[in-house]
Amino acid sequence: MVTLAVCTGVVNTGLILGRLPLEWSQPYQLLLAAKIFIVGAMILIALNNRYIIVPRIKLGFRPATHFLLRTTTIELVLGFGALVLVNLFGTFAPV
Repeated sequence: MVTLAVCTGVVNTGLILGRLPLEWSQPYQLLLAAKIFIVGAMILIALNNRYIIVPRIKLGFRPATHFLLRTTTIELVLGFGALVLVNLFGTFAPV
């Protein structure tokens, strides 16, 4: 599901901009780049949770449970930030 969302985002960016959002003097491209960064951070946190934290919890490492709660909260905040950015850059012209 995440792969599909990332792929459709890449296609959408290609259709709308025709290039990478590297002209950060434009509000749309700056906010889009920020959203890309946030989504990338969320993916990294999710991978960390899945492949490092959860196995430690299964082994009985108690502090890992608190770390999972903390990183999940960070992911939720980042997800909310991504939604806010989508709403903001939806009001700007792409170029």
